[in-house]
Amino acid sequence: MSKPVRDALIREILDRCAGKTALCGENEVLGVGRYRAEDLSRGALFSPCRLGPLALGNRCAILPLGRVGGADSPDEAARRFYLARSGAALLSTGPIPASKKDDPFPALRWLPLNERMHARGARMLLQIALDGSTPAQTANLAVAAPAGGFDGVCLNARENDTGLLETVREIRARRGASLPILCRVSLSPALAESGLLPEGGRAVPCLAERLETMTALARAGVDGFELSLGGPEAPWLLAPGSRFPAGCYAEAARALKAHFRCLGIGAAVLAYGRLGYPALDEKLLRQSLCDMVSLDGAGIDDPDWVEKARRGCGEDICPLPSGALNVKPGAARVAVVGAGERGLRYAIAAADRGMQVDLYEEKDRLGGTLARYASQTAYEKQNQLDYLLRELGKRPSIRVRRGTRADAELLKREGYDRIALGCRAAAVRAPSVPGWGEIPFADAERISEPLSGAWKKKKVTVIGSGTLACDLAWALLEKKLARRVSLITERPMPMPDESAADREHFRHFFPQRGGEIVSGCTLLRMRRHSLVYRDARSGKEVHLPCDRIVLLEEAPASLRLYREAVAERIAPEIVLL
Repeated sequence: MSKPVRDALIREILDRCAGKTALCGENEVLGVGRYRAEDLSRGALFSPCRLGPLALGNRCAILPLGRVGGADSPDEAARRFYLARSGAALLSTGPIPASKKDDPFPALRWLPLNERMHARGARMLLQIALDGSTPAQTANLAVAAPAGGFDGVCLNARENDTGLLETVREIRARRGASLPILCRVSLSPALAESGLLPEGGRAVPCLAERLETMTALARAGVDGFELSLGGPEAPWLLAPGSRFPAGCYAEAARALKAHFRCLGIGAAVLAYGRLGYPALDEKLLRQSLCDMVSLDGAGIDDPDWVEKARRGCGEDICPLPSGALNVKPGAARVAVVGAGERGLRYAIAAADRGMQVDLYEEKDRLGGTLARYASQTAYEKQNQLDYLLRELGKRPSIRVRRGTRADAELLKREGYDRIALGCRAAAVRAPSVPGWGEIPFADAERISEPLSGAWKKKKVTVIGSGTLACDLAWALLEKKLARRVSLITERPMPMPDESAADREHFRHFFPQRGGEIVSGCTLLRMRRHSLVYRDARSGKEVHLPCDRIVLLEEAPASLRLYREAVAERIAPEIVLL
């Protein structure tokens, strides 16, 4: 059973992550977590600021957690990454472990890239991971940074802050106040009070003690802080996924900013956690909740984020994970079968390469399962769907053929140079257990029924483990569309194909909201008002009260059309998306 949370701020952050509260009354599905057009060229986001002695042209920071740049020298991909994002005032390398360096970091290998970044107005930090390194080891790396053109250092102490204060003092003793220091720290030691993290016999600092630790660091010479949650006990909190609300950790930044203001400490505070929405970022800065914003994945996924936000074209920011589909040149006419996420992305990429594209979708609605997700609580899925449909409409070379089932005969008759096939899901089969049909049910094609409110007084069980099943269960619980909500699956865990952050968010917070998760079980039989399963741990039969069922267990993809296309050679090139 979870312990009561002593610190009000920690409780507020956890409640927001669980979807119980809203930031400034707007942190909702279609609130500030959306990309919209708004002229911010004269706003706080693009006003100058400082990180200690370092002057910055705007308040946008991109600090990777390890995707790029975490090597002794930047490769060509890393060089392209940084130069494309040089509109942000402050960037860093990925975390580089100091404990693995017996001699000073070969900073000179970064010098050519850093000089090009400086010419574009950006400033670079060397990010050092404190993974058990001694203060002397970290200081060796830090004091060598300026030789490689770095403008300062970023000490990443999220997972291990042992010796952090001594490290800062060592750097200041050897380099003085001229080298800017930014610290990435976590509130997770205070989180064990919530019962979310195990105490493990350790003394648990409260929030006040964590703030005092950061006060000591600021007085020792730290110029700026980025606050987050997460650590060794809960790494999934370090990089909050799409299930977390926009601005989920903003209150932590506000608390630290207010604390420093009362003490007269001028260290900068960077807000972190599902940011990168220009309107929200601007709001946080205007209300003086922080001094800068870490753009998280948004600044990594769209290299033109800063320029689009500056021009007031926030709706053009790409919310899709970075990494384009591999669309080879050389085809004049292309057929894309299936207007799901991958089909839409492939059609857009093919059109950008000068190809004429026919996009087939047998339903009237575009987006596939993405459209279904967007209708639930996943606001980032709505962002992705809106973006893809807008981009689709901008390309006249794409002809959309809704309500058309593309079979092998039709595709061969049209004579395409290339055919890109999205995998159709096979028909979902009802569980082969005694009593199936005694409990009324809905499936993916009738998903509107449970969302209509007709089941408000019912005990609903969602059978499935995928994102759609979890989103629906969450929506029924959040919108109080059922008396009781359970999610049951024979798989070991829900959302097996999603990121650890999104999966663990559901696993931790869905039960806190009052839902029930049963995984790894075996369905045995159904009765009129109950579902019987065998518990994976105890091996005992359990009766789960149930008035309604939603069957959303994802079926394996069907490759029938692909096999037919290859066998009949209906086009010179056939691509499976």
